[in-house]
Parts: sequence; C-alpha cells; structure tokens
Amino acid sequence: MAAVTTQGSSITIGGTTLGGLTDITPPSATRGTIDITNLGSDDNAKEYAAGMVDGGEMSATVIVGVGAGINAVAAMLDLASASAEQACSISLGAAGIGGSVSFQGIVTKCQVDGIATGDNTVKATVGVKPVGKITFAFD
Repeated sequence: MAAVTTQGSSITIGGTTLGGLTDITPPSATRGTIDITNLGSDDNAKEYAAGMVDGGEMSATVIVGVGAGINAVAAMLDLASASAEQACSISLGAAGIGGSVSFQGIVTKCQVDGIATGDNTVKATVGVKPVGKITFAFD
C-alpha cells in the first residue's frame, strides 16, 4: 500500500461538499472502561469491563468563500435542524490510494476563526459529533 497523502482529501456533510479545505481532524473512536473491581477481585487487582465507544469530534478548517459549502453547513446549525443527524464522509487522498472515514453526525460548530491583518484569508472551523459507529476504510 502506498502512503496516503493529504492532497485530494474532501469532506461531505449532509450531501454538501466543503470547498477550500485546509485542515481535517477525523473523529477518534475511544472505548471507555467500567470499573468492576470488588472485594473478591483476584490478586487485589482492579478489574475492568469494556465500556461504550465515544467518537470524539471531527473538525475541519475551510477558507471562507471557496465553494458554497460553508453556508450550507452553517444553515445546519439553524434551530429547525440542530438535532438532525447528517451523513458525513471524509475521503482521504486521491482515489485508489487513500481511504475514507464515514459516520452519522450532528453539526456542533460553524465558527469564523480569528481574523488577522495582512496577507491572510478568512477561515472557518466546522465541528461534527459522531452518532453511533465510525467506519474506517483504507485502500
């Protein structure tokens, strides 16, 4: 398998592909633990059972004005649709040598980032909280 490069990566949220991507942090699935230690635990050692999986949160940074995607994602935060789960897909690298991360999620943030002077662009950060299982697939 060839190394997966970032060039060509994309994100689609609720059918809207974000334009002007500069940074993606995929969700990170972590499993919690449940302490089941009791007075009869062997060797006086703590015991644990597997807990539930938490998907963390995905974030992406985009340049405002490149593509119309950021406006559609901002609209997903509208009170009428704030609780609606959206299909989310991150395509990593170029087709055939990359992979994907897909999940259902709730848009939690659409924030215009700090605006600096000089030779800069206005950027926005989008956040999505996974709901349920995250599927990772690599070519």
